[in-house]
Amino acid sequence: MKVLMISGSYPPDVCGVGDYTYNLVQALEKQAVEVMVLCSTDTSPTPVPGPAVLEQRASSWSPLCAITALRHAIADFQPDIIHFQYPTIGFGHRLGPHAAAVYGRLKGRNVIVTVHESKKAHILRRISLLAFNFCVHILTTTSAQAGYLRRVWFYPLRDKISVIPIASNIPRAAVTAGTSSLPVCTHFGLIYPNKGIDTFIEVARQSRLTFGPQLRFRIVGNVHPAYLPYFECLRKDARDLNIEWVLGSSPEEVARLLYESLVCILPFSDGASYRRGSLLAALVNGVPVITTSSAETPDDLIHGYNIYFAGKVEEYIQYIGELLDPETHQSISERCRQLGQKFDWDHIAELHQALFRRLITARAVSTK
Repeated sequence: MKVLMISGSYPPDVCGVGDYTYNLVQALEKQAVEVMVLCSTDTSPTPVPGPAVLEQRASSWSPLCAITALRHAIADFQPDIIHFQYPTIGFGHRLGPHAAAVYGRLKGRNVIVTVHESKKAHILRRISLLAFNFCVHILTTTSAQAGYLRRVWFYPLRDKISVIPIASNIPRAAVTAGTSSLPVCTHFGLIYPNKGIDTFIEVARQSRLTFGPQLRFRIVGNVHPAYLPYFECLRKDARDLNIEWVLGSSPEEVARLLYESLVCILPFSDGASYRRGSLLAALVNGVPVITTSSAETPDDLIHGYNIYFAGKVEEYIQYIGELLDPETHQSISERCRQLGQKFDWDHIAELHQALFRRLITARAVSTK
């Protein structure tokens, strides 16, 4: 089976969907699926760990350049499946992915797309999603997202929309990982607006009044160059709090930092869901999470059982205090770890393979 994976961003680019694509590619390669990645020419040539993967590059994501790159990739690789990951930072607001998807279908190829986000996108970007109606299948990563797409944008394709969740981009920490001398409250994720980092900083400020010096605060992540001014504003706002900033760490190092944390504080602007890789990373490593909830929050995230939901800063402070109790922390941590077991890349790759085989078989039957 040969899969052409198309993503505007790919490691070492700073992009959550790019990281997702990388991990999916590695998992598929482990299962003997041959994969070519079509990504941007401005992606750094720095090698990333894992099996060698063929790469094709697009000089830009304008419609003409994207179609040209796809045409060359099809000629060189002859894929059974063409799989778009959308949106990515690398694609930006350009319409190349949409045009290339239509081109691929006009050439009779099995074209699918995973739509990672649509509800919060600008209205013009949401309208542009209609081009993906040409795809033979549309994937999403949560049931809430699938329901939204079925109702609003892809009604003619409502029976061709399915859900395959993401897995954690961060592995389980090695069993030799230690614990820190003082309890650490951690925020993890890409550093850009609407990630709740300002709330985390305010929690750190108020915690100093409540708990004194017995707590440490740490922000772990990466900064996209476009958001460097925002990052500098955050650091300036937090300069009196002695927050530790840890940037550019390897997945294994991030796992260690999470594992040694008392709690992971993730104040998502749109509530916790399983499309949040930072949430999954914490669960996989058995780290209790204080976060926000919304209508899209899964039912198996249960307040006070395997997670805490907070709104006001005072609630974050209250739940940190509860987790300082060793018995409470241990019970929540174990339930987090149990929940995190289902977010495994090998399982996610198997689900993709099953879909790919079904589509390949259907195409073979239809062309007889």
